Amino acid sequence: NNMQQALPLYASLIKAAEASGKAKIRGLATDIANYTPFDEPYISPSDQSVLSSKFFEYNPKFDEKSFIVALSSQFTDAGLPGLGFITDTSRNGWKKVDNGKPIDQRKARGNWCNVKGSGLGERPKASPRSNMP
Repeated sequence: NNMQQALPLYASLIKAAEASGKAKIRGLATDIANYTPFDEPYISPSDQSVLSSKFFEYNPKFDEKSFIVALSSQFTDAGLPGLGFITDTSRNGWKKVDNGKPIDQRKARGNWCNVKGSGLGERPKASPRSNMP
């Protein structure tokens, strides 16, 4: 679980930057180099047969929303409550559609660079979702 391993490093960097008096970290940007959907409406987090497939690479945070909620909770537990998140959704579009459901064009979740046939994601919003950190 990379998130749990990286959290102490993130927390120490944020705390050191703020302790210096020269920086105030208000939040983090997520999904900046990926095609992870913000909210995956077609898969249940409890469906282990899907999540353990080669495509998802055993990653239990299969959409950006679940990743942000978990990361925010861990930052709060580490003494850093109130961090906000901005998510790049520009590459989250899925071009092909099968029976009304979009089809991800990648062969595996880790294939993120210039995915052929992918569409654009949702348009930028000035107001964040009220139920998100």
